[in-house]
Amino acid sequence: MNTLKFYQIYNLLRFIADLNRSVKIIILVLIDLLSLLFSTTLTIFIFKNFSDLFSSFIYIYFFINYFLLIVIFYFYGIYNNLVRYVSLKFILDIFFSIIIHSFIIIVILIILNDLLLFSLINTLFLFVLIVVSRILINIIVNDLLDKTEKKKIIIYGAGEAGYLISQKLKNFEITRFVDDDKDKINNKINNTLVSSSEDLPSIISDYKIDLILIAIPSLNLFQRNKIIAKCEKFNVQIKILPKLNDFLIQEFKIDNYDFLASDFVDRNIEWDQKKISSSLNN
Repeated sequence: MNTLKFYQIYNLLRFIADLNRSVKIIILVLIDLLSLLFSTTLTIFIFKNFSDLFSSFIYIYFFINYFLLIVIFYFYGIYNNLVRYVSLKFILDIFFSIIIHSFIIIVILIILNDLLLFSLINTLFLFVLIVVSRILINIIVNDLLDKTEKKKIIIYGAGEAGYLISQKLKNFEITRFVDDDKDKINNKINNTLVSSSEDLPSIISDYKIDLILIAIPSLNLFQRNKIIAKCEKFNVQIKILPKLNDFLIQEFKIDNYDFLASDFVDRNIEWDQKKISSSLNN
């Protein structure tokens, strides 16, 4: 029963995650509405002015508050970030947006001479709730939904390149490093075990590996072909890390490529001289 409920919840979250961008923005706007509603209600309970819950002034205050919040968030670009990645800059953007929002509300309340302290406390609660909501969404998307979909990968090469590529691969589950250097066996890189290449059959079988990434840019043609021949015996995809300099100066996204650039380096290519001459003459 618990497993069934988990998959029902997961399928619902997966459905929401697959919605188009406009619908996701509307969902974020509704979450912010709930955050403001909860923060306002909580502030009223702190002040113990329960009668204010039903006062017309609170309704007007709430709708002006919400309208300003959405407008400022929109112009500040908060809704451009669909919270897949919650960084310090993103949190600071929310903070400064709410500061601007709060300043406008305070100016209005100074003119009306009412609820100034109420508004300050409400702003604090609102900031906390909105940040927490974004962090929770981030956790759900990255740690729950993505985790179940990540391809399982072996990085062949436990050197500097293997370490660097492990830092870059966010959409893959790095199951194991393998290497031919006996001095590296049973060490760990980013808490992932380094095994011997001789263990490939059992690792691939036990962990249902989807991809082997060869991360040794210094290999010559003979060494690389030898490793490829060893890996080709298994029914898994094989990719080769680009040259290290290219990898360092650009963002590396393995899932964007069917073949990596270095797959075509040092290959013996036979040119059809007759066809080339014919094409040139034409």
